[in-house]
Amino acid sequence: SEIRSDVILEAYKDKKDKISQALGVTYPEAIEQHLLPYAVLPMARRGEVDPGTLNAAMVKQGGFALEGGKVELRFPTLSMAQEAHRRLCDELPKGYWSIVPSTEAIS
Repeated sequence: SEIRSDVILEAYKDKKDKISQALGVTYPEAIEQHLLPYAVLPMARRGEVDPGTLNAAMVKQGGFALEGGKVELRFPTLSMAQEAHRRLCDELPKGYWSIVPSTEAIS
């Protein structure tokens, strides 16, 4: 973890001056450090939309597949969550997507 920031900055080469913070955290670390406070969740009723279809749509928008088949879709800003929410509503309107402030750690 100590060299992650250096690796990120090296990858950006001449554009590294535009990076404000090269954190290089894993998904669980980002959740633990409250760096992804906005979650986009499906609110579909059972049987309306296949759970696999919901999960695939969330992964397509940047969601992380966790153990047990669960997918989490989190963002650092509300505007990013709103954009993903809009795209998910367009793709799967019966998903009844919701944006929630979420600071809990993943389990």
